[in-house]
Amino acid sequence: AAAAERSKTVVVLSPVSDLRPVSQLMEPVGDLGDVLKEICDEGGYTFVDTRDAVTPEMFCADGLHPNSQGSLAIWKCIKETLGL
Repeated sequence: AAAAERSKTVVVLSPVSDLRPVSQLMEPVGDLGDVLKEICDEGGYTFVDTRDAVTPEMFCADGLHPNSQGSLAIWKCIKETLGL
């Protein structure tokens, strides 16, 4: 709500899954994305679903951060959703 008050557009990205055997997230990425989408729908915010954009070969060796291919895949989701 605070961001919406200061901005004309609020864009929310879903988290991407990571490759770590035990994720540090308290909820599965899919569930978090569903909740974020619901909040965006209710608040009139733009939701960018990146959950399936990054495939396993698109991660750095740490299994957490997207590599350049993964970052490009996320950008393509943003670009498509925003019609850029």
